[in-house]
Amino acid sequence: MADTYTTNLNLTKPEVGASRDTWGGKLNTDMDDIDGVFNAAGDGTSVGLNVGAGKTIVVDGTFDFSGSSSTLGVANGGTGAAAAAGARVNLLPSYTGNGSKVLALNSGATDTEWVTAAVGDVTLNGTQTLTNKTIAFSSNTLTDVASTNTAQTLTNKTYADPIITGSITEEVYTLTGVDLDPANGTVQSKTLSGAVTFTSSIATGESIVLMLNGGATYTVTWPTMTWVTSGGNVAPTLTANDTLVFWNVAGTLYGAYVGSYV
Repeated sequence: MADTYTTNLNLTKPEVGASRDTWGGKLNTDMDDIDGVFNAAGDGTSVGLNVGAGKTIVVDGTFDFSGSSSTLGVANGGTGAAAAAGARVNLLPSYTGNGSKVLALNSGATDTEWVTAAVGDVTLNGTQTLTNKTIAFSSNTLTDVASTNTAQTLTNKTYADPIITGSITEEVYTLTGVDLDPANGTVQSKTLSGAVTFTSSIATGESIVLMLNGGATYTVTWPTMTWVTSGGNVAPTLTANDTLVFWNVAGTLYGAYVGSYV
């Protein structure tokens, strides 16, 4: 009778009365296959395991469900799914017809159910106006929300009747080109090295303070504007060092000469 093999691990069963010179090698191979089941990395010989009634599996290491079809049923304390989306479907009440509702405990506190949000509740979707609410940043992830205690760069925000405590620091900019643009800074300075023709990017509601050096030496051409002076709409005569203010109201650019400084 030739060698036979076990059903599950395909271990060699040497022929009785034979394999005199080969049984040792066959037995060693069988032992290696059995030892491979217990590989510490969890990637050894693949086996099935049936845990009988009254028996316990104790896991002190890592229990890995990384296999594409590996799941633990809901009835056994798992999610019954291999991915998060499927787990939500299995664990939560049906989403159908409940898009604007919130999840809450049922009256017996034994399960969860979808209920209509009560007045004052915050829903998971839609737009709401929150009044006198406290949001703890340490325990919540918020998107596009201004923090109350950290530095942030806010772009295109509208402040309704803000109350500012402390000083406001305006950006001071040394103008190297010829465009008067508040985006560079609301306080700007420029030293002339030749004749210059200024342009304006000052939009309605914006203003600039310009400190100009060399105006008495070089020709200065201003963008179209209305000058506010005691003598009417007349451009000022510049000196060596001048301060001017420009602002825009309803699309009209205005300018005023503040004075000369040393």
